[in-house]
Amino acid sequence: MAADGVHYLKVGKGSTRPLKVTLSDGARKIYKVNPRSSARASVPTDGITNREVAAYRLDRLFGFDLVPKTEFWAGKNGRGSLQDWVKDVKGGLSVNSYEMADRERMAIFDYVAGNTDRHSGNYLTRRDNGRPLAIDHGYCFPSSDKSPIISDFVADRFDRPISDEVIAQVRSVSPQRLADELRSCGLDEDAVAGAAARLREVQQLEPGRIQGTAWPGMIQDSFRLPVRRVSVPPEWL
Repeated sequence: MAADGVHYLKVGKGSTRPLKVTLSDGARKIYKVNPRSSARASVPTDGITNREVAAYRLDRLFGFDLVPKTEFWAGKNGRGSLQDWVKDVKGGLSVNSYEMADRERMAIFDYVAGNTDRHSGNYLTRRDNGRPLAIDHGYCFPSSDKSPIISDFVADRFDRPISDEVIAQVRSVSPQRLADELRSCGLDEDAVAGAAARLREVQQLEPGRIQGTAWPGMIQDSFRLPVRRVSVPPEWL
């Protein structure tokens, strides 16, 4: 279907009604609209599109190059997100198939973003360089800890030192700068504060690592096996 020089092709049945879009200049994108309901109690329905864009902004701040360019866009189905189509890819591989630096980057990205939905269908693999390509971030940046962080990458690197190369990238971004960027995407203050706190945790630990102190909820792998159960404040012990 074409409208105003834009061609649309249905490519999935998800709640975001994804469409492959070819713009008038020939550029190919994935267009998704906000779903009618949220599958996560911790993510407001009207904020899912905002989180897709916010995830790209987080990746750009770190300089990780994991997430295709994603921006706000209003297409034939209304306001949504528009993400670059990356054609030369294959499915997501097991975590240990990737270079260690990229395993660390994916882990930190998912932890700081509070990703509640990183299963094997939500990342791909670039054929040209073997790097992971992170997609589908509508259930990141939770406003509460009602839903667990779910990520095999976080499980893989939990409480393990991060390499100097990667922690330098992480420490180049101040929590305040991240907070400002997320607010510019329209995220609520609880989501913003949570992401900034998780970033601060990773930055301040020596050596830098994910320990879960800034996330009181559960952390699970993609099989829903606990990496760490609900955090108990020291004063409760």
